[in-house]
Amino acid sequence: MDPEQQDQSSPAAQAVTREKKVSPAFRFVVLVVALIVFGVVIAYLRPVRRAAPEPEEPEETQSQTHPGDKIELPGENWEANGLTVLLVMSVGCDHCEASAPFYKELLGKLGNRKDVHVVAVLPQSVGQSKDFLDRFDLNITDVKQASLSSIGAKGTPTVMVVDKSGVVTDLWLGTLNDARRSEILKRLKVPESRPGVSPALISHIAALRQD
Repeated sequence: MDPEQQDQSSPAAQAVTREKKVSPAFRFVVLVVALIVFGVVIAYLRPVRRAAPEPEEPEETQSQTHPGDKIELPGENWEANGLTVLLVMSVGCDHCEASAPFYKELLGKLGNRKDVHVVAVLPQSVGQSKDFLDRFDLNITDVKQASLSSIGAKGTPTVMVVDKSGVVTDLWLGTLNDARRSEILKRLKVPESRPGVSPALISHIAALRQD
């Protein structure tokens, strides 16, 4: 046998031959794996920069008035009235507009009673508020501008009954159904409408009850 062929067939020669054939691919794979491992290690060791948290919006704190609470309304003298009815509304409030017919009915039934004083309270200017009331033919002479939070109204519309000491005795929030309308009329000692009975007669009866 040729010595050169004998050397190539030996185990050592075969290993060298395989190394020469496999070495480039193997080295490439090892290099790729090493780069991946290196990248993972660097990413793990690098300090994570977290974005600073955005400042939280302050929560709206709005106290809600309940029956028994005392409130203040600038320019209003509770003691001068027997009961004060606050009709809390807002310009553009759909539920306020839906409640306007009942408010008009209530005003008509109260008539000229001196023991009940009606005040319209809106967050808009007095001029804007009067224009809003005129649209629905609500003849309220005492119109005040005040924020809802200043009197503890959770929303509009709200009806509050306030006594001579400034204490809220009754409160109704939102659009009123028939039962809640009856509650307001009874609270103010206003007779409910009956077929064939005019509002003027109802007001007269209410005035007689007052006396």
